[in-house]
Amino acid sequence: MEQFMLTLPGPMRINSTFLFVLAVFIVLFVLLKRFYVDSYSDVMEKRQDIIEGAERKLKDVEALYVEKLAFFESELKNARMNANALRERLVGEALKERETVVSRARASAREQKARMEKETMEVIETEKAAAGAFVNNLAEQIAESLVGRKIS
Repeated sequence: MEQFMLTLPGPMRINSTFLFVLAVFIVLFVLLKRFYVDSYSDVMEKRQDIIEGAERKLKDVEALYVEKLAFFESELKNARMNANALRERLVGEALKERETVVSRARASAREQKARMEKETMEVIETEKAAAGAFVNNLAEQIAESLVGRKIS
């Protein structure tokens, strides 16, 4: 260790070289600060401002998204409720219309049945009268052929 201590330079002396190096250091520090550090700081501040602005925009957009999503969900809920109400109303109207159509069809069927019964009865009466006349005529013919003369 003693040998190491002997190799070290003696006490520090301030001379012109030291002052020159110190002056160059100060000049470089001032120049670098002015041209590099200040511009770098400005760029970093602008970058930070841009990032903060983007974060604010993101928060605004997220808030708008949440607001629009809530609006959409409420409108969707209202639309579903309206659709259900409309469906129920239309089903009710369809059932009423069905009842109306069925009652009209039944009434029409009853009318047709009554008309057909009446027509059938008229045809039966006509045929009955015709059959009675035919039977009487046939009976007279049989009686004439058996008796041999006309029966009055």
